[in-house]
Amino acid sequence: MNEGTYGLETIKADYHTILGYDIGYVAAESYPLFAPYRAKDKQTFSGRVPRLLSIIITTLVNTPSREWNAETRTLTIGEDFFYLANKCGLNSGGDGRTTVHDRLLMLTEIQFTDMDGNKIIPVSHTDISPDFLTVEHRRITFTEQFVRMMTRNVRQLPLKCLYPNAGSAIGIDLLVLSALYCPENHRLIIEREDLSSLLPASSQSLSTQSLLKRFKELNDSQTEWTYRMTKHSVTISPFGVYSSEDAIRLRRKNRS
Repeated sequence: MNEGTYGLETIKADYHTILGYDIGYVAAESYPLFAPYRAKDKQTFSGRVPRLLSIIITTLVNTPSREWNAETRTLTIGEDFFYLANKCGLNSGGDGRTTVHDRLLMLTEIQFTDMDGNKIIPVSHTDISPDFLTVEHRRITFTEQFVRMMTRNVRQLPLKCLYPNAGSAIGIDLLVLSALYCPENHRLIIEREDLSSLLPASSQSLSTQSLLKRFKELNDSQTEWTYRMTKHSVTISPFGVYSSEDAIRLRRKNRS
């Protein structure tokens, strides 16, 4: 033992251990792969689990995790991955692990189109097998192009906001939109008619009744953003910002 004052010992601590993964990371270019303006074929990477996996993988890629090798662009599925899975509200036991396996395997087979019309293949190699459900210690090597997408213009998403809303795909999307586009000390305004082109959700999920219920759940469960709705628009504000002269409007590019 290294003797110090009063016999105290100092030991090396990994940076990710200190962080405790209280903060997740998201990037607009890689999330979500499954939005209607991204994937037009049958290989859609849809549902709440792919959304959460996108956040987990992007977080590991953008933090000093011992499971991410930036030089080889390879992620090893291990303790950090499953710690984050639990932190994000992704059930990793029983059927949950089967779902994680299936969605990770699907990610290795998918191809999608980026905003510039380029075909993107996220994964170049993996030893995850369709014949074995375990993903522990398996490796995924991402393409250089996809890693750039996950590490460019990254934004923080407090995981304490995500956890209580992880059961709702649209709830996750609204939190991600907030993290990506809601400016500090200003409001983010989305016209109601634009919601269907921004959120890959059913018309029922985007109905007034469903949105009011979802906004109440979001407002009751976290204190980063406040969600409000009028007849014609949705407003997302940093918590405590009730009005501001300047506001940012979010809409899909090249909307027809």
